[in-house]
Amino acid sequence: MNFSWMLGLIILSQQVNMPGSLSITNNGYPISVVNRTDFSMHLPVLPIMDTEKFKKFMDEIDQHVALKNSPHIKLITN
Repeated sequence: MNFSWMLGLIILSQQVNMPGSLSITNNGYPISVVNRTDFSMHLPVLPIMDTEKFKKFMDEIDQHVALKNSPHIKLITN
């Protein structure tokens, strides 16, 4: 039991340097750039991800990629 507490404290004490933004590409073309803070629950102690926002975002990306890769639909881009 003491070992698990020690391991937990070691893991929590590690500093994580995460980038501020995420760039999503498809076949080398950028689809979206998002900030890490857009999907986090604003807790001062732990960076916890808001899974509902992230799932909604991933569904939008899936839909966008499916439309772009569909041979029957032609997207008009500016």
